[in-house]
Amino acid sequence: MAAELQFSHRGYGKIFVFICAIIVALSGTFLFAAEQGDASGPARYRVFSLRHISAEQGKKYLAEAGIGIVSQLPSPNTLLVTAQPKELIKASALLKLVDAKELFHIKAIFHSSEAKNLPSNKQIAAEVGKISIGTFSE
Repeated sequence: MAAELQFSHRGYGKIFVFICAIIVALSGTFLFAAEQGDASGPARYRVFSLRHISAEQGKKYLAEAGIGIVSQLPSPNTLLVTAQPKELIKASALLKLVDAKELFHIKAIFHSSEAKNLPSNKQIAAEVGKISIGTFSE
């Protein structure tokens, strides 16, 4: 009888190890999926009505900045921007800046990772003169 009990305990041990392995594998997959979902997030959209520039100009500025997917809506001077939430904030800041009667030239000088090697915005503005320098992080 003792031999039979030992044999049946060995079977349960293998089953227990197998079930634990499945639980660990599944929980790791769920954690990985959760991390992936948080990193990218669902794309959002926002409609921008422009007052001083045309929809084509606004679309051009956003394309030069590489922000989202921009579509021109049938309403006059209206854009639909589809992007991640952080990029929509950038699009809003950019369009608020350029939607004016003055002309603007927007250009990315360096990638943001190289910004630590540049002089401060105040130093550049003092050297160049009448110029406004900004970033999306300000």
